[in-house]
Amino acid sequence: NGIISAVSVKEGAVVKAGEILIQLNVSDLVIQKASKESTRAKVKSEMIKLLTEENIAEFKIKENEKISMDYEIERLAKQIQNAEVRSQYPGVVVTEKLGELLGKPVAYGDELIKIARSDAVYIEFEVPEEEVAHIRPDQEVKFKVYGLPGTSFYKGMRLASVGGEGVQLSEADKNKYFIARAQVKNPEKTQLRPGMTGRGHIYAYKQPLGMVIFNKPFRFFSMKFF
Repeated sequence: NGIISAVSVKEGAVVKAGEILIQLNVSDLVIQKASKESTRAKVKSEMIKLLTEENIAEFKIKENEKISMDYEIERLAKQIQNAEVRSQYPGVVVTEKLGELLGKPVAYGDELIKIARSDAVYIEFEVPEEEVAHIRPDQEVKFKVYGLPGTSFYKGMRLASVGGEGVQLSEADKNKYFIARAQVKNPEKTQLRPGMTGRGHIYAYKQPLGMVIFNKPFRFFSMKFF
C-alpha cells in the first residue's frame, strides 16, 4: 500500500523484465524502520549487560523482544523494497494517461500498468464459421501486417489452438468467427506491436480439387434445401 510518487515509463515504451515502472512514496516506512533499528540496537546492548550479570530471566525477555523487532524490521524492509513496481517480463506499455497515476493511493492487487508481452506474441486469425471444420491445431500459417508490408512471417509457425466457440465480431457483421491462434517464433527479433492488423493464410490439409471448387456451392444448397 502507498501513494504513487513517480511513474518511470510512458505509453508505448518498450520495457525490459525487471525495469522499474512505478515508485511509491514510502518515507513513513523508512522512518519507522530506522526507529525500530535504533530501538533494537539498544535492546542488544541491554542483552549483553544482562548476560554479563547472569540475569538469565531478564535476558530471555529482552531476547524475545529482539526477535519480535527483527520480524517487524524485516516486514518493513520488504514493504520498502516492494515500493518499486517492476515489469515481470519484457514488453510494451499499453496503458494510457499514466500521468494521472501520480499521487494516487494504491493497495495490493490494484491494476496500475498493463504490459503487452514481447517474449510471447500470438497472432489471432478470424476463421469464418463455414471454414472452421477444415482448421486444426498444428497447421502451418503465414501472415503479414499492414505496418510491415515488406515482411512475411511464416518460418516454423503453426496454429497453437482453435477457438471452441464462435463469436460475432461486430453488430454490422452477423456472421460467426472462430479465433485461431499461432505463436510467433523469436518475437524479440521482430517489430510486431500489440494491436497490429493484417492478413494471413492457414494451410489446411490437402483435399481433392473438386471438393475445393464445389465446396461453397454444395454448402449453400445443402443449407438452403435440407
